[in-house]
Amino acid sequence: MILLLAANVAHIAGADGAGRILRIFNPVSWNGDHDGSHLEVWGHIKLFATSALLIALAFSYRSLLLAAWGAVLLLIKVDDLFQIHEQVGEVFVVKLGLEGGFGLRPQDFGELLAWAILGTVALLVLLIGHIRTGPWERRQSLFFAGILALLAVFAVGVDMLHIIVHDSLSYLALHAVTLAETAGEIIPMSLFLALAIKLAVAPHTKSKPLST
Repeated sequence: MILLLAANVAHIAGADGAGRILRIFNPVSWNGDHDGSHLEVWGHIKLFATSALLIALAFSYRSLLLAAWGAVLLLIKVDDLFQIHEQVGEVFVVKLGLEGGFGLRPQDFGELLAWAILGTVALLVLLIGHIRTGPWERRQSLFFAGILALLAVFAVGVDMLHIIVHDSLSYLALHAVTLAETAGEIIPMSLFLALAIKLAVAPHTKSKPLST
């Protein structure tokens, strides 16, 4: 992850002509803010792996809450991979006649509405899991919720702020915000996977997995 973020910095420097060696990072695939970039693909792999691991653990421990988290993370990645919120946002703009404001475009408001709906679905799934599980699972869920909140701050909050202040930022400041947004998305994905691996290798002693 750190190497890919460093390559993203090298991409920016290479695009500015800062050295011949750095120009090997000129392809847009090294730009983490670009769809289909190496960083984005790495993020897809991490969240898909986390989701698969949590669902496997859910079967072992008969934990509906772990299954719910696996499903929510899968939903997030499927949405990102197939750009569902962008497409649904476009539909909302047309059907609801959304207008821009506060520095945001109509499309941005459409995407925010789509995210709100996806977020509501995710919260309902997690709420059902919380109701039907024990205190240990709930404590683990709080860690996942904290990581998800961090991801939302950057994926939604900083992304929208980036759009609002885009025209007023200097060249360097614009790149700094873009890199902060990229890092703020990929780091929580790493934390999700790390926490899932921790649950797999250091299971709770009072919640032993089913015997095979």
